[in-house]
Amino acid sequence: HADLAGDAVRGLELYRANIRQRLSHPRQRSTDVPVLAVGLSRDLYVSPSWTDDLDRWVTDLRRELVRAGHWAPVSHPGRVAELITGQVLAHEPSTSD
Repeated sequence: HADLAGDAVRGLELYRANIRQRLSHPRQRSTDVPVLAVGLSRDLYVSPSWTDDLDRWVTDLRRELVRAGHWAPVSHPGRVAELITGQVLAHEPSTSD
């Protein structure tokens, strides 16, 4: 792609513009859908504490902490895949009649 760096910069600008508003003024809404919140102990950008108050919006919440940085899906793909697989299997509908 000819302007990959420019696209990355614009994407980051959009992310920053939207995330600040949503974090400072979150809408109150809840879900009964099972949620897996993965915190990263070495993330310099997003603290694991971002999940601290999810209990009030999520009825089925599972938290996991991975000793990794912001790009855990790249640096620890096996661990991330293991957590996602475990979450899916734990909530897979029963096939017995």
